[in-house]
Amino acid sequence: MALQQLRMWAAGLRCAEMADCRVAMTAIALALVAGFGDSAAAAIEVPPQLEFPTTFRSPGSAAPSLPVTASNTGAATVRVRAVVVGSADIWQSLEAGVFTLAPQASHDFPVRFTPPEAGGFDARLELVDDDGGVVLATVQLSGRARNRPVDLQAVEIDLGVVGVGVRTIRPGALALANRELAETFVLRAIETNDAAFEILGATEIELEPRVSHAFDVIVTPATAGDFEATAEVFLDEDPTPQAIATLRGRAVSSGGGGGCASSGAGDASTCLLVLLVLGRVRSIRATRSRSRASRRP
Repeated sequence: MALQQLRMWAAGLRCAEMADCRVAMTAIALALVAGFGDSAAAAIEVPPQLEFPTTFRSPGSAAPSLPVTASNTGAATVRVRAVVVGSADIWQSLEAGVFTLAPQASHDFPVRFTPPEAGGFDARLELVDDDGGVVLATVQLSGRARNRPVDLQAVEIDLGVVGVGVRTIRPGALALANRELAETFVLRAIETNDAAFEILGATEIELEPRVSHAFDVIVTPATAGDFEATAEVFLDEDPTPQAIATLRGRAVSSGGGGGCASSGAGDASTCLLVLLVLGRVRSIRATRSRSRASRRP
């Protein structure tokens, strides 16, 4: 009989005489011993330790998992639930709910390792009797995570002098290198914190081992003066930026209106020079027009 049922039975007893109560309580004690005998008679065997393979931080769907085999070598059937003690957000038992182990039966279920950062991690998996709350067996869990070896070739990127309202392209200004010997990572995105900046083609790109990738940076500043923005690199399913680049430069006004698109430092300088010359020409024309008007009788 389950422990909860016995307690309900005891609470509902009505003894006419003390002797009757002694007899009844003795019967309850014997029943309780028999009830706890289920856990005692169920001998659960599990591997004493699971050491997980090293993975990368925030592995997402690539998180490693290992199977746990629980075997009942005893003579009683037992209902078991698996509980992670410590770091339940890093280790997850993928066994849904309670499972039943008959005598001499075994049950397999996986445990997953999802470290949010680099480092070593430990926890404990307990197999608990669902009826009595007794810990039947324990598995020690351990694993390590490391950072992905993907770096920016430059964390400070100078975009130079550009024109206000001029869409300027800096080819290959932002470059990433995968220093891993065997692993390929997915460049999920490179996000900037300013709509005036754009990184071309930096979405869902495979970064092969020991290969560098360069991306064009586009800037279209709306106002004159020094500008600065950040570009955050995201890999795989990791919500934390892998690297952050700072984009800097200076925007100057042509004073003559209009606009042009440029690519490369030389083309951008040429574009600015053209705009400045046009502005100067307009200024000279305006001066000559005022001079002619002043000489008219």
